[in-house]
Amino acid sequence: MKKLILFFGLFLLVAGASCQQQGGNAPGDPATVEVISVENFAQDIAAEGIQVVDVRTQEEVDQGTITGAMHIDFFADDFQAQLEEKLDKEKPVYVFCRSGNRSNKAANMMADMGFTKVYDMDGGWVAWSKKE
Repeated sequence: MKKLILFFGLFLLVAGASCQQQGGNAPGDPATVEVISVENFAQDIAAEGIQVVDVRTQEEVDQGTITGAMHIDFFADDFQAQLEEKLDKEKPVYVFCRSGNRSNKAANMMADMGFTKVYDMDGGWVAWSKKE
């Protein structure tokens, strides 16, 4: 029994040390994506130079969008290429869609691509429209 406890304790010690050596979130780590409220999203994007991405279709964007948001259609064949080309992976990215489904997929995709921090607006444009 003592050997089992000693082995388990040693395992936890080694596992903990290897996690500390990684130095932050690895690309694709779900912790790099955070779903935030409309209020927090609005407050955060008020700062200068924030990357805000609207992943809705052009038809949806034509009905209204957040001022300063960059449009990158989630359904575009070159969606990932546009993310790579237009965004800085080292800076936080704030993403939204109509209701939160596409933006959540996009946010997780960005995390897998190595973006350091991605914020997904809970409820999307529908929730944003109701706040105004």
